[in-house]
Amino acid sequence: MTKDRINGVSVATGKTGMAVHSSDPGNTAARPRRMRMRSSWLAIGLLMAALGALAGVVAALAMLRTPAPPLLTREALGAAMDRWRQNGPADYSLTVAVHGKEPAVIELTVRQGKVESMKLDGLVPRRRMSGEYWTVPGQFDVIGQEMDNQQNPEKTFGVADPSLVVLRTEFDPRLGYPKRYQRELLGGRGELSWEVTELKVLEPPK
Repeated sequence: MTKDRINGVSVATGKTGMAVHSSDPGNTAARPRRMRMRSSWLAIGLLMAALGALAGVVAALAMLRTPAPPLLTREALGAAMDRWRQNGPADYSLTVAVHGKEPAVIELTVRQGKVESMKLDGLVPRRRMSGEYWTVPGQFDVIGQEMDNQQNPEKTFGVADPSLVVLRTEFDPRLGYPKRYQRELLGGRGELSWEVTELKVLEPPK
């Protein structure tokens, strides 16, 4: 019996030249299988990275297609509040999408101007939370406070120059509620925005 090498694998052969057994444990059928598994995971990783990049591009394109809300003024805020007082319903539901460091989706049902129910990211909050902040009058109050803070921004926003705080709001032309609000701190300091994605007028309770 002699030993020969066939394609780098040592085999024992008899006089007939037939392989009897392999004597090299490092070159077995498991090696190609492991290589195929590593290749599969690599392909999956590359695919996930490509999908993530594509999602980022789609989001950026969507932002480019959506024009920024108009710059906020006291006159625009006052006119919007007047429209809501005149035309706004006492019973309504609304959904607010919050963007920024702590994104969230808030759903409210309001009856006679008071919050009847609230959901945060689709769930009822386990601890008591005030949904009044996100009612339409509550949003007006927040926007008014933001305008006050803009005039003295160092304490609230950490910048000394009021021109670095840019406030934008799009108000509904008929009801007056803030459809989109955006606060931008120039110089890459971050941004906060929210959007009322849906507001439904509800029938008064019987």
